[in-house]
Amino acid sequence: MGQITDDVILRFSNLFQGYGKNHGQYEIKRVNEKGKNEGKASTRKGPATPAVWGVHLDGTGPGVGIIPLMADNTVVWGVIDIGEIEIDLDALEKQCRAESLPLVVCRSKSGGAHCFLFLKEPIPAERIVPLLESFAARLGYAGCEIFPKQTTRLNEDEDIGNWLNMPYFYAEKTNRYCMHDKSELDLDAFLNFAESMKQTEDQLVVADVLPQEEDDTLFASGPPCLQTLHAKGGFPDGTRNDGMYNVAVYLKKRFPDDWEDRMDDYNRAMCRDGGYLNKEEIKNTIKSVRKKEYWYRCKRHPSMHTVKAGSAPCANTASGTALRSLV
Repeated sequence: MGQITDDVILRFSNLFQGYGKNHGQYEIKRVNEKGKNEGKASTRKGPATPAVWGVHLDGTGPGVGIIPLMADNTVVWGVIDIGEIEIDLDALEKQCRAESLPLVVCRSKSGGAHCFLFLKEPIPAERIVPLLESFAARLGYAGCEIFPKQTTRLNEDEDIGNWLNMPYFYAEKTNRYCMHDKSELDLDAFLNFAESMKQTEDQLVVADVLPQEEDDTLFASGPPCLQTLHAKGGFPDGTRNDGMYNVAVYLKKRFPDDWEDRMDDYNRAMCRDGGYLNKEEIKNTIKSVRKKEYWYRCKRHPSMHTVKAGSAPCANTASGTALRSLV
């Protein structure tokens, strides 16, 4: 297997430890008209064995998919899944470094990006998922899919979890490489870099620091997504209705007595280029949020990122019942 030695397989499998009772398998069949790989996905019983990893890395059989959420609801890795085809990985990696985010940027199998967070020890998923959502917002991709997709597994027989296609399929000629310092890393360099980026929980506390706004600013103590979008200039076209819905939720929590009166000011501050919601839209948003105690639309965060024509939403999921993976 060339460079795929037993030691390399062990290091790779340790880096991507996951749920031991199931793993994914993916066989690429074709590339569709949008440039996305399509194929056959299936969920298999049992862990990914060294032989299964070897086939993945040397490209002689199906690729491997791993479910990050382990049986005890902890993870040793998580990922931000950005589904923009042919994204500029070098620019994204530079942004991660500029934001001091401990992420390892890899190309997905169809040209998007998987931004991996690797951990030195298992940490509860309920701690890691919100952290990755915060990181995604800071990168301008709020609302992209996060793996793991769940923080607890309620029924192991039915609730298998979602798996992610692994990088470095057919490592010698892979298109699922890691980008670092303007270079596409080979498998050995990737392992060295990824292992060096493993974080402790104490390090994550430092990485999770987002400059907080003062009490008299728009989103003091608000969600990082709204803070980031405010700092970047507000909601771009196509995201304003969901964005202002989240604003209404925030205002209701912060100013319970007069939150409705503040909506017009926030509308003007957050909707770009004069593209404000009209009075009827604001009225309907207020009416929706007034009804009961809503929370932010976590899966529909307003994103400052405008998806390019021909690109796809952030989607790369396969589970025991949904055996399709397009990213």
